Amino acid sequence: MMLLGAVLATGLGATVASGQGLDDLTAEIDRLVLSGRSMPPALLLDLRRLPDAGQRMQAVVYLRRSGLLTGRPLDLDDVVFLPEPAEAADVFTDGAPSGD
Repeated sequence: MMLLGAVLATGLGATVASGQGLDDLTAEIDRLVLSGRSMPPALLLDLRRLPDAGQRMQAVVYLRRSGLLTGRPLDLDDVVFLPEPAEAADVFTDGAPSGD
């Protein structure tokens, strides 16, 4: 019986691995709510790894409605509306031509 408890506790403490989708993230949120635990900060990183801005927005709404996302408001530009990789590269090059 103690082994079962240890297995369940381990499963509840794990966060969603990168590369998984919205369904996996919402299942993890459900596990956190049902176990009475607070949201680990790493969950927002998992949310940012979702491939689509629509899925990221759904996850933010799900977190807020589940009661896990409390406190100060999130900056949606940092969590939901992420720049495309090409746009992020332009920030570093500043649009200036290279000296080659």
